[in-house]
Order: sequence, then C-alpha cells, then structure tokens
Amino acid sequence: MSAPPRTSRFLRWGFRRYVLGGFPFGKGMLARAFHAVRLLEPLPEGLDEEEPSERRAFYLNHPGWWDPLAAAALAERLRPGRVPVAPIDADVLRAAPVLGWLGVFGVERDAAGRATAAGAKTFLRTARAALDDPGCDLWLTPEGTFASPDARPLRFAPGLGRLVSRDSELVCVPVAVRYDFWTERRPELLLAVGAPVRLGDVEGDRARRSAAAGDAPVNAGECSRFLEGRLEATLDALTVASASRDPARFRSIGRGASRPSDSSPGS
Repeated sequence: MSAPPRTSRFLRWGFRRYVLGGFPFGKGMLARAFHAVRLLEPLPEGLDEEEPSERRAFYLNHPGWWDPLAAAALAERLRPGRVPVAPIDADVLRAAPVLGWLGVFGVERDAAGRATAAGAKTFLRTARAALDDPGCDLWLTPEGTFASPDARPLRFAPGLGRLVSRDSELVCVPVAVRYDFWTERRPELLLAVGAPVRLGDVEGDRARRSAAAGDAPVNAGECSRFLEGRLEATLDALTVASASRDPARFRSIGRGASRPSDSSPGS
C-alpha cells in the first residue's frame, strides 16, 4: 500500500513564507517578481464551501517556471491547512531532494519527457494515496511541458484522465494561469478557477452527444478530452479578462509594494 510523500511541517512553513512573504523573509518571492497576484472573480459556486474531506485535484496549464509558486499562492487561498502534493520529473527530485519534504514526488520519464511505464504506475499509486489522505490535495500540470497559454488545443498526458475514469468521487478543478504585462513595470500573475469536473460530468456529456455509447463506461481518453476542454474554457475567460486590464474583475491575493517607479512613463 502506497502513501503520500512524507513532508516536513517546518519546511512547508518556510516555503510558504519564502514564496508569499512574512517573517523571516519579509516580502515574498512573488511580490518581488510581480506587480500583483490576481484571482478572477467570481469563483465557481460552492468552491469555498466544499466538504473538508472531499477528494480534490487541481490541474493547471503550464506556461512557465513560476507555475508551482502560483499554485502555492492559490492553494494557500483556497485550501489552507491542506498539503499540496504534486508530481515532478524524478531527475529534478534527485537533484533537489529537499523538494520531497514539501510534498513533491518523482515520476520517471523517458527521453521524450513522457512517463515511463514504471513512472505511470508511481504516479497513479501516489496520487491515489494523496487523494485518500484527508489532509492532502493533488496539484498537477497535465500538459507535462511548458506551453503557451494561447496554444490550442490543449493536450494532456493520460494520468489525470485515468484517475478520473476510475474514481467517481474525485473532484478536478481547472486552474488557468497567465503572466501578462498591463501598465506596470512588473507583470501581473493572473489566475482563474473553472467549474469543477467529476466523472458524472463526463458521462453526462457523452450521453448528450451520442446515444450509441450505451452503458459502456467512459475511458481515460474521454475524461482527458473533457478535462482539456474545461481548462481551455477557463483559459479563454482569463485571457478576455486580462485583455481588459481591469483590476476590478479580479481579487488581489498578493501584492508587491506599489511605487511610482512601477508605473510606465506618462501613466
């Protein structure tokens, strides 16, 4: 029987302070790099009131290096007290084993960046163990490699679809991420949360589209395509909101020190 990664409460506390700010680091890493961290409103109905024991996976697009830190900021806002458990390339974890104490687990990949057969088994086993633990949530970037937030269609590795196809109680939450310049010297870190996905949503979508499917269970590929579509819709909404450059459409969940020098000349 597998278990989620063994973590260090002290190191997780230090990592949150380093990323989000607070003693002993002062201004956090995100505040130093971004003008603001903004979450698109409104959030999906009921997201803040979910059952504490709910099995929940958050899946993000993967535009850049900052994604794990963006996820950390959102996890602190949406699920404080939960341990975010996330897969990473096993080679990266071997090079920086301290990441394992933060909730990261390694997945073996081949030269093309795809999970090996052993890596896929490790992912499924450890992800299920994390979801079974009431103190953990699963966070992942199923694209697997960096990709523009404007690229379409999204294409996911099969792991998340396999989890959904075999777990009717799993709730998957799409999270869109963008790093856009508005009117300040530093970029905005923009986040949007889409409507949660359950296996029943995939089944209902197939029933509406094709009566020929009958009672056959949905497969991992169907789940992946539905999850991709839900994240694409969330990304599209975030892109439109970002283009407006209207901070009133967002909730600030982190901000650096505002200084006149941050503004563009003439603003």
